[in-house]
Amino acid sequence: MPKKIHILFLLTFFAPITQAQNWLQMNVNGDAKCFDVDTVANVLFVAGDMTSLGSKNTANGIGIWDGINWDTLPNKLNIPPWSMCHYKNKLYVTGSFYEQPFNCPSKSLMVWDFTTLKWDTVGIGLWNGGSDGGIAKMERINNELYFFGIFDSVFNCKVNNLAKFDGVNWTAINFPYSSLINDIAMYKGELYAYGQFWNLGGNPNMDCVVKYNGTNWVPAGANFEGAHSIEAMTVYKNELYVAGYFLKADGCPGDNITKYDGTSWQEVNGGFSLYGFADAIPRHMEVYNDILYITGNFDKMGTMPTKSIVTYDGTQFCAVDNSIDQCAGPIAVYKNEIYVGGTWFASGTNYQDTVFFMGRQNKFGVDTCQTFAVGVKENYRAENIKVYPNPTTSILNIIDEQNQFQNATINIANYLGQIVFTSSFTSQIDLQNLSAGMYFLTIENKDSKKTIKIIKE
Repeated sequence: MPKKIHILFLLTFFAPITQAQNWLQMNVNGDAKCFDVDTVANVLFVAGDMTSLGSKNTANGIGIWDGINWDTLPNKLNIPPWSMCHYKNKLYVTGSFYEQPFNCPSKSLMVWDFTTLKWDTVGIGLWNGGSDGGIAKMERINNELYFFGIFDSVFNCKVNNLAKFDGVNWTAINFPYSSLINDIAMYKGELYAYGQFWNLGGNPNMDCVVKYNGTNWVPAGANFEGAHSIEAMTVYKNELYVAGYFLKADGCPGDNITKYDGTSWQEVNGGFSLYGFADAIPRHMEVYNDILYITGNFDKMGTMPTKSIVTYDGTQFCAVDNSIDQCAGPIAVYKNEIYVGGTWFASGTNYQDTVFFMGRQNKFGVDTCQTFAVGVKENYRAENIKVYPNPTTSILNIIDEQNQFQNATINIANYLGQIVFTSSFTSQIDLQNLSAGMYFLTIENKDSKKTIKIIKE
């Protein structure tokens, strides 16, 4: 029988297009649940239900990866943290700690000081209901550290589940409800929050996702009343993306993913699904090099097969690796590499566990990309645009059979999303100055848009 393994995966980016897709095991015994990158010390912190990392044992579930070797922090916490965040040369960690066996002085909030190289408390910790037992996660926003979860006081400051910290002073954010906050994001100067709450303050429009306008918490402009859960929220290309388990059939603005431009909410490419059903759950989102990475438990985005990991460049969704059969977890960018955590299954030859390493250049495999453009009138048929020869060594011919794109603009982007060529519409393009590799040619006018994958040899 296949053996269940807990692993931390690494997705590394190489230049040669011919490199095969593979995954590399990180020798982690346990489930990596959160990452944090220290850009000053240039190390990656990993936390989760882990007992060893490489040759290092850990009792607190925190590892330090420098790109080559693992290290750990001294034992002080007695269970892995729920959340961690590097801020002003200190590593803040939250969890449900208890005193034994390492005499942890706080049950909810501790900090590792990189100056003194010691664990320390942060005031009285996060309190809830008269005891040191608050629950919180953290997010760095505008050089301040935000704490959110379920707690009613911190450092003698009365709060309701949301506060910010500048390294010295705490400030309560006016969240007048006792409901759990799962995550936050700053979008167009307003703070958005989501959680498992409905009808806040008796307002039927205050369901799951709300925003703070600087004075009051108000509806976010969408109906999430039927949402089962919201799992992730991030800002990408000046739009707010929300992902989780929610369905259009229940009145939500999309199937498991939606986006907001400040005026209206829109569904995204038909949403995620799993085994032919809509109950898929995207759980994590990360933006890197102007590309949005999404991980979770799904096997299809729209009509495109994609298991557990998908990328989006604002126009196209692309599958990363369709060999993954289990839910992918948190992701992080460190030293130009993408790290993915999770609990996956593998059997391998003679039922030996196997994990593989994937090269970045192959993340756009054949027929694994799907074009998506909100608000663009797709009134052309794909066969009406012909591009040849493809692959090409230099000259690329473009035939617009129905003259739909004669006033269009042509852009060519590399796999990082960087524009390497632009011009008004022309029937012939010379690509001899481009390096060999994969590119995306986009032809767009006010009515239509077409993106075609091309190969320069």
